[in-house]
Amino acid sequence: MIPVKWKRIIKNILYIFKKLIFFLILKIKTKIHTKYKIIIGAGGTIYSGWIPTDQISIDLLNNYSFSKFFKKNSISNILAEHVFEHLDFQQGVIAINNCYEYLEVGGSIRIAVPDGNFPNEDYIKHVKPNGTGLGAMDHKILYTYDTIIKLFDKKKFLINLIEYFKEDGEFIQNYNEEKNGYIMRSRNNDQRNTENTIKYTSIIVDAIKI
Repeated sequence: MIPVKWKRIIKNILYIFKKLIFFLILKIKTKIHTKYKIIIGAGGTIYSGWIPTDQISIDLLNNYSFSKFFKKNSISNILAEHVFEHLDFQQGVIAINNCYEYLEVGGSIRIAVPDGNFPNEDYIKHVKPNGTGLGAMDHKILYTYDTIIKLFDKKKFLINLIEYFKEDGEFIQNYNEEKNGYIMRSRNNDQRNTENTIKYTSIIVDAIKI
C-alpha cells in the first residue's frame, strides 16, 4: 500500500506534468493560429479555428496566465459556455477585466450561463448554486439577463443579449449566427429541445470591446 505522503508527491508530480503538457500544447497552437479565438473552460470541447483552454492553462482570475500566451489587444474572440456561474459576481468582474485587456478592439466575449428566469422549477433546482445538476455544487451564482450585463463596464463594451427568458416567461432569441462562438446549451443546439418544446436554454450575451 502506498503511504499517504507518497500519494501526495505523485499527485503533485502528475499535476506539474499535466500543466507542462497543457502549456506546450497551447504554445504550439498559438504559433499555428494567426487569429486568436479561444475557448475558456473547454473541457475537451474542440471547434474548428478555435483554441481550447482550461483553468490549468488560462485562469480567468489570473492576468499573468493570459500574458504567457497572448499579447494585450491580440485576441479576436473569447467563448465561455457555462463557466461564469462557477465564479462569484466579483470574480466575474475580475475575469471580464482580464479578458478586456487581451481582446482586440472590436473583439467579442460570448458568455452562456444558466438562466435564472427559465420557467421550469426542475431546471432551476438543477442549475442553482448547490443544485442537483452535474457541477451545480460548484455554482456560485444564478444569473438573469439583467444581472449578467452588470459584469460589463458599458464604457468598455457594447452589450448584445442573444438569448434569455424575461421575468414573465417570454423567451427572447436573437441567436442567428455562430461567428462569435457555438453554444451547445441553447434553444437551437441543445438536443433536449424540440420544435415546440423548450427543455434547456442559457442566457447568452455578446460583449464587444469598444
